[in-house]
Amino acid sequence: MKKEHGFTLLELLVSIAIVGVVGTAATTVTFQSIKETQTSNDRMMVVQQDEDVSYSLSHDAEMAESIAVLSYPNLVEFTWTQWNLTNGSSVYYTVTYAFVNLTNGVGQLQRTYQSSAGADTQTTVCRYIYYNANDPNNTTSAMWQDPLLTVQMTSKVNSTQETRVFQIVRRVNI
Repeated sequence: MKKEHGFTLLELLVSIAIVGVVGTAATTVTFQSIKETQTSNDRMMVVQQDEDVSYSLSHDAEMAESIAVLSYPNLVEFTWTQWNLTNGSSVYYTVTYAFVNLTNGVGQLQRTYQSSAGADTQTTVCRYIYYNANDPNNTTSAMWQDPLLTVQMTSKVNSTQETRVFQIVRRVNI
């Protein structure tokens, strides 16, 4: 009798089944890791945006002599005056935050800085801000009660949503 070399059909089927199970498990773990990484990245993005908006609003509120909460598409406006030591005149500043490019309640928060000295700029301070007038508990909003500005900031990226409430005290005018 000749001794045959090779695998039986049963051995091949068992090995294919084992490779299939291991491959399925590896694919599942890989896709789960990718999903978790994306969710983590989205969360980091909304937290970073909330911090950026908080910083900008805090800076402007601390400079402001007057604060006005506005209606949509604007959020809030700050105004102040500074003395120009170079020529002895006053320089007037206005900073307005407004919602732009909203689609399905998600858009950008734009900061428009205007100065009587001509230094006008527009900056996007948040790329994924959530505003929906029909969702007052979760939407971005502001409330002014001198000397306290309360802002509810909601950022939304994909399915990740972060809402923070922060309070800013306006500077005391001298």
